[in-house]
Amino acid sequence: MKKALSLAFMGMAITAAVAQAEIVYDFVPEVKNISFAEEYDQDSNKMVDEVKIEVNFPTDVWWVEGYASQCYLLDSKGEKYDAWWPEFWGSGSDYTRMVFEVRGLDKYVDADYTLVMPQGLFGDDTWNANHEDGRMNPELRYEFNEWKLAGEPAAPAGDMVYDFKPLSASMIYQQTWDSDKDMNVNEVRIDLQFSTDVYWASAVASQSYLLDSNGEKYEGEWWLDYGGPSSDYTIMYLCVRGLSQYVDADYTLVVPEGLIGDLNWYYDSPGARTNPELRYEFNEWKLAGCPRENFTTYDFAPLYDSYSLEEVRINGQKQLELQLALEFPEAVAIYDDVKNKMSVWSAEGEYLQAAILRTWVDESNPNKVIVGLRGVDLKTPASYTISIWEGAFGTLEWAAEDYCESHSNPALRYDVSTDPSAVETVGIGEDAAAVYNLQGVRVDSANLSKGIYVRGGKKVIVK
Repeated sequence: MKKALSLAFMGMAITAAVAQAEIVYDFVPEVKNISFAEEYDQDSNKMVDEVKIEVNFPTDVWWVEGYASQCYLLDSKGEKYDAWWPEFWGSGSDYTRMVFEVRGLDKYVDADYTLVMPQGLFGDDTWNANHEDGRMNPELRYEFNEWKLAGEPAAPAGDMVYDFKPLSASMIYQQTWDSDKDMNVNEVRIDLQFSTDVYWASAVASQSYLLDSNGEKYEGEWWLDYGGPSSDYTIMYLCVRGLSQYVDADYTLVVPEGLIGDLNWYYDSPGARTNPELRYEFNEWKLAGCPRENFTTYDFAPLYDSYSLEEVRINGQKQLELQLALEFPEAVAIYDDVKNKMSVWSAEGEYLQAAILRTWVDESNPNKVIVGLRGVDLKTPASYTISIWEGAFGTLEWAAEDYCESHSNPALRYDVSTDPSAVETVGIGEDAAAVYNLQGVRVDSANLSKGIYVRGGKKVIVK
């Protein structure tokens, strides 16, 4: 395509033809060979048949990301054929060479196919430099017949036996890391124990499906992962992921026949055994222990906090304990497994595994929780941080609703110290300055009972 440009030069009108950059779709490779081969396929973890198309482009070749997924196969009627997958690659020593491998077809079937590669998937050096000009491929088509390329083999004597079923199947619910989603996900894992080593096709995930309680295909979000332990090849995992553990629903995982097999099936040898249709019924909600979905609001924060060093008797022995008092706006409940929602850290940020924490509600004040710290050296002046995760404390309604409703605490963090100068204490009648309780009511400083008060803007402890 050319564009006329008028220039004024020395009083003369000059028209110059300037070429506008564009991509030319004439980058066509030469076919060097089309052959049949057997190759190991990493995705399916088995030997597979393939048709290998080897080509050389006029110059070094570059390609569009994801080009393999844009190619497709036509059958002899010109209709798209889906039961196959591509494996395409370039040579590390000859940058003009590419190999297109068509996998998943049946070498025992006399059938004609056409591999179609749409326009604009491959380009030369000029195109690779800026993607605005240079040469790219037009639509490319390669016709072949795998049966003929393989030497017109006869099907193995004897039919495939569809009796390869597991001896047993067990199910568990768990949360696990999904590397594709980059997050923790819910999972029902079905462990299958076979009598011999088990092999599988990569299509296990794409061809298996879920049925709901009505026997209809489940169209909601879910996906299947699969694998097995490296220590025992007779075990296979089928992992149903993405369902909700809070929904009481029955499902059936269906694995179509011919996707799992023994060693002969893996090598496509006579006497091969493969699976019949397999079905596994489960209810994720029940496997998870019938949990309730959590609708807690995490805004139940203490109104006041203070701490002191106290001598306590534990198992008949006197011990020193740092007690952190947290007073909430209403009566407070403690989570059953609260010890796993708290941790202690040194001033240097080191997690103190030896620290012992206990919690209880103050007998005289249902709004107050005491967190006791032991297991560290409380006699030597030092600073600590007590971290409390959300969901450690909450309202009475929150506890009555299995910690799934009402209000609970947000994440809390308290810096405490065993240095005596960090905690001010007063004796009864020691100071006549104005003293207030934690409700802001002035009290008689000469008749203070044990507790926490405010004097001169500071919290003080009466022992």
